[in-house]
Amino acid sequence: MTAACCASNTDLSVPREKHIEWITNLPASLHDEPISKLAIPGSHNSFAYDLTRTAGPDLSVGLRRFLPLIGCFIKRWSVTQKETFIGQLETGIRYFDLRVCRMTDKASNQTSQFTFTHGLLGCLVADDNNDIFIRENIIERFLLSCE
Repeated sequence: MTAACCASNTDLSVPREKHIEWITNLPASLHDEPISKLAIPGSHNSFAYDLTRTAGPDLSVGLRRFLPLIGCFIKRWSVTQKETFIGQLETGIRYFDLRVCRMTDKASNQTSQFTFTHGLLGCLVADDNNDIFIRENIIERFLLSCE
């Protein structure tokens, strides 16, 4: 006997634009359901798609020591997403796991802007490119988890 989930004739090649407002377009029967009852697609280390080779505060001391020698391998291990934030939103991701840090330059005692990190530093949190989707889809909702 075939499981119901496997017997579906659903076309899995749905265009991206169909995913852009999926929460807004949920059936009325789901509007009063608690969020804990909904299956919301998410991504782990959501902004670890464009990392530098500069160590972040969460890179272990052991790996930090070898960064000049094996930085390319560390970068491959640290990058967890292929899609940008906007790309993830367009494919229907609505739960984002954010790892954020600020670095302090010990020489000048200056603190950097908030930056995404996953072992290595990524883009700035205040990157204007990420605002485009949000401004165009202001009624769509998504969840953020910050560490």
